[in-house]
Amino acid sequence: MKEENINDKIEQFKNTYYRNHTKHLFLKKQQKNDCANSISQNIDLQELLQHTFVIHPTQNIISFKYPIFKTYASNENIEVVIKYFLKILTDVIMNHNSFAMVIDMSTYTISAHERYKHWYTYFFNLCNDNNIQFSDKLDYLHCYNTPTVVSNLQTFFNSFIDARAQHKISLFNKKESVGKIENILQIMT
Repeated sequence: MKEENINDKIEQFKNTYYRNHTKHLFLKKQQKNDCANSISQNIDLQELLQHTFVIHPTQNIISFKYPIFKTYASNENIEVVIKYFLKILTDVIMNHNSFAMVIDMSTYTISAHERYKHWYTYFFNLCNDNNIQFSDKLDYLHCYNTPTVVSNLQTFFNSFIDARAQHKISLFNKKESVGKIENILQIMT
């Protein structure tokens, strides 16, 4: 299924959810989790994962599309999501001896970070438990459409990223990202 179709499908289920559940002004965290659950129960999770994590067909590049991820990732399915990503990561490393990542961070917010921060811990613990040498095997990580809030969260992220890998990470704001992310994602398909 094309990405436009999956986005339309997601939007349709999201609209249906909020039509049936009045949008909360406060206590949105649980409601967003419930909406994400609803989407992941109505659209095949494998299909969502394949549109979230895209592997370049001949190179070691993995693309992560946060705008899709945020619509379905929930406390109830995050273990499956992270294990899917770890499997991709392991496969790419086995085939290329390293990996690179391109992340589209459009719409990432401080409230999103609050919802997800315990998932980062889980992910990096699994990397350690499975002897995935994230920092050593990383060629580069480019984050596009990076909101300014991410620079405020640098201390949090640095606690997970080995000092040897920090110079491999580049953040590009929305203005710097114009055209770049689209070109990269087009090459990926």
